Amino acid sequence: MDTHIATLNKLISVGGVDKIDSSSDYDLSIIEDLLNSQYIDATAHRPLSGSFTYFHVKANLNGREWLSNSVNQSSPAEDIIELKPNFMGLGINLNALLRMFKRK
Repeated sequence: MDTHIATLNKLISVGGVDKIDSSSDYDLSIIEDLLNSQYIDATAHRPLSGSFTYFHVKANLNGREWLSNSVNQSSPAEDIIELKPNFMGLGINLNALLRMFKRK
């Protein structure tokens, strides 16, 4: 999923690409996934021999919305210190503490 997000970000930042084929620096399988998911607009061409070539590749509105939703997704805030019936009335949520350190 991260590679899909990175590829879509790259397409948006360059404003679109005229041609993507096996010699370009884009992964063709990711481009195909994004095209099948209708997150990008492109014209696909497959010659009798060889791999797909995509022309006029650019992110569409669906792709931009999906990207903004994927980037803005955040897990709900967790309390590291819990005040509820625990040992001596105070507990520590170690999983939340570890996730907080991993995010930073």
